[in-house]
Amino acid sequence: MSDKNNNFNIGDLESTASAYSAESEERRENERKRKLLLLKFGAMGILTAIIIIIGSIAWFTMSEEVESHQMSMGTQENLFTVKPMSSPYHTGIYDDPTQSGTFVRNTLLSEASKESEVLTWTITDDTAFITPGTNKKTINKGKNIGNGPAEGEDGGISPGSSGELQFKIVPSQSVDADFTFRFYAYSVEYDDNGVEVKSTIALIDDNSNAERKLAKNLLNGHILLFKNYNATTKKYSGLISSDDFQRIMSGTYTTETTVSVHWVWPETLAEIILDDTNNAHKKNLKGKKSLCSDQSEVIKLFKNNPSWFLLDPEDPDKTWTDFTASTYDADVVSAVNNNYTLYSSFYNEADQCIGTNVAYLLLDMNAEGTASA
Repeated sequence: MSDKNNNFNIGDLESTASAYSAESEERRENERKRKLLLLKFGAMGILTAIIIIIGSIAWFTMSEEVESHQMSMGTQENLFTVKPMSSPYHTGIYDDPTQSGTFVRNTLLSEASKESEVLTWTITDDTAFITPGTNKKTINKGKNIGNGPAEGEDGGISPGSSGELQFKIVPSQSVDADFTFRFYAYSVEYDDNGVEVKSTIALIDDNSNAERKLAKNLLNGHILLFKNYNATTKKYSGLISSDDFQRIMSGTYTTETTVSVHWVWPETLAEIILDDTNNAHKKNLKGKKSLCSDQSEVIKLFKNNPSWFLLDPEDPDKTWTDFTASTYDADVVSAVNNNYTLYSSFYNEADQCIGTNVAYLLLDMNAEGTASA
């Protein structure tokens, strides 16, 4: 995980921007990389049954379940079943060896008030490939959570990380299904040597300190979920828009279908706001490509909820009023591009806040549906 903080203010923009010179931005970026922390990304699921609510499924990298398990979700008519994809998985890669069983997994479940009977998602390891002659290492992402560490690599995610979650939906008839995704964030304390004291893992909630609650809020804008990813263009589309820690993806299914959900933690603000086909934007993209085939999806989320993306370290509780839902997208893009040093620093400050305060993430998915008309 990494840390950065961001906040947004156009009123005093020019004078403020001058304080953030290109030299200071480079210094701050180097400092950010030195302070980079890894956030452990997990997932799991629980069984529920509420009228038309079909149940919950989620994933976590520590599993005691066998791969053949699946979760039947349905009313008495058994509208559909959701089951994970078969793949290798780790048991307890983040566990505390001084504790019994899958200690971290069980702690995360308990802290989030989840039942112990869960369907655990399986993951495929990342793989590391060394290019002969250059010794350049390339990490190929595994499917599903996509952060099973390659040999010699650390587990966890950080800005620039991405992955793919997959599951199967097996309908008994045509069904309109809603999949609701929710993130749970956890803090941890460290000993004098900087080692996690895993017995201190705690859910970040309304009772947590202000900085941890701020970090949790920033996850809404810094870890994005998409329906689609084009492996050729390397661009995402179909943003599963955030609604205060909750994202909903809907679809109609008539036959067994493999569903993919793509997640990404954008490394820079430019990648999700600016356009790599626009020459005026290329300076701030610094050789990177736009992550989205249609930036308007993320721009809408950004201008409606700037506090999910940006953090001003001098005013962490700042209320952003410069952009509103009625602000033209072009004006948002122009403001960001023309004052990118400032906005980039605020975005990086937000990542720094996340990295400092969040140690573990749990992604939970709830599935519900009704028979199609």
